[in-house]
Amino acid sequence: MSPGGRERLPPIGLATFRSAGQVFAVEARFVEAMEPVAGRPRAFELALDLPTGPGSIVVEAPVELVSVEIEDIHPLPPALAARCSIRGLRALARRGEGYLLVLDPRQL
Repeated sequence: MSPGGRERLPPIGLATFRSAGQVFAVEARFVEAMEPVAGRPRAFELALDLPTGPGSIVVEAPVELVSVEIEDIHPLPPALAARCSIRGLRALARRGEGYLLVLDPRQL
């Protein structure tokens, strides 16, 4: 149990990657496969299993699988979410000294 008597939830698995110089993440449960992109040595295509059907995104290396505690994930405040120009951005996840930009792949 966590402080306060509530049951502690297990960490969430995130697949992290780079794009446009930033570190992004999607829930690992959506990632089915990863394939290199021909002619782009640091690029990978992530095959996604989405409720609406298969999808994919092309990302930059490194691609890593990490675990993040639930309490380290912070949804965007409504005012910021309404003005955000990054499609699919849903939360920030604290990891080490920085933050991951957590995307909802269903919105990409």
